Amino acid sequence: MEHHWSSLPLGDLSTRLEQSLGSDGDPAGFLRQFSEILLTFIDDTDQVAFTRLVIAESRRSPWIAEEFYRVGKEPLTKALADCLQRLHETGKINCPSPGLAAHQFLGLIQEFIIWPQVMTIGPDVMNIPPFDVVVEEGIAMFLDRYGVGKRPA
Repeated sequence: MEHHWSSLPLGDLSTRLEQSLGSDGDPAGFLRQFSEILLTFIDDTDQVAFTRLVIAESRRSPWIAEEFYRVGKEPLTKALADCLQRLHETGKINCPSPGLAAHQFLGLIQEFIIWPQVMTIGPDVMNIPPFDVVVEEGIAMFLDRYGVGKRPA
């Protein structure tokens, strides 16, 4: 589990955020970079097969699912939440609940990128749009809710 998740460059997130804040502080640009990091990780590690394995084995050994979350999904979500908190503190987004927002953004992306493949739902069944469309629409929806000047939670 640790070996698998160790290839996810979570340290890059804060570096990329700082670069984004240093230039124009564009939250959309940061979310786009985050999505690219996530897609690269998914492709490079065969995350789909790994997730299937975790689901299959966790039925007999529930600790496997807990470890999957503790070692991978939780640090990923926390890293994103920390970056969203920083964007909120600098006034780039209006996001008083960054943990919730991190889960929401991951859901927007993973619903199309991971789950249809994990469940082996063919692309013709779901008419899955290309990754860049999924990301851009997810960013638009996210910023429509959490962009500066949007309603508080």
